Amino acid sequence: YDSTAPTMTITSSTVTSGGSTNTAAVAMTFTSSEATTDFAVDDITETYCALSDFATSSTTVYTATCTASSDGTPTVAVAAGTFTDATGNDNSVSNTYTWTYDGTAPVFDDGGTATASVAEGTTAVADYDVTDANGIDTCTLGGADSGDFTATRVDSDTCRIAFTSAPDYDNPADTGANNVYNANLIATDAAGNTDTISLTITVTDVNDQ
Repeated sequence: YDSTAPTMTITSSTVTSGGSTNTAAVAMTFTSSEATTDFAVDDITETYCALSDFATSSTTVYTATCTASSDGTPTVAVAAGTFTDATGNDNSVSNTYTWTYDGTAPVFDDGGTATASVAEGTTAVADYDVTDANGIDTCTLGGADSGDFTATRVDSDTCRIAFTSAPDYDNPADTGANNVYNANLIATDAAGNTDTISLTITVTDVNDQ
């Protein structure tokens, strides 16, 4: 005798439920607590994404892809009473799997390149504003002279770059040994989208008294 309703658990290898991703096509796995032969793609309710590639892996495991067409918050669920187990018990409602799809990269307000001038003996360089609907998550560095700098996320729309140690005009540490430092400041949002601004930072001489 079996009077227990089967349950369907939805998971994904692409993004955690409640997380963010810049991948439009999210792989979904549907796992039933009991064997079923009548679970079908039409039993799945989705919003803000389109289901495709529905397949049966076993009597308890099914897969599909849900693809978002624009930035938003898709959801996937299986309503109660949409499939049955071997003895005819209707299923209970599944968990609701949801995520944020963000395919839009942040943008540095100053464009792709910028220059800055820094007097020797000081570490501050500049703050650079970033436009992103959901805010930036991290600020990092790249480029030939990135090891001479630190990057800091000031807030959700600002990256800061500074020298790690105050530069000495008479002893340049840049790769060209000419007091012209090259570094890339990279802004990344929670979904992994990035934008880069290439910086040319010139250290100027301060007359010794």
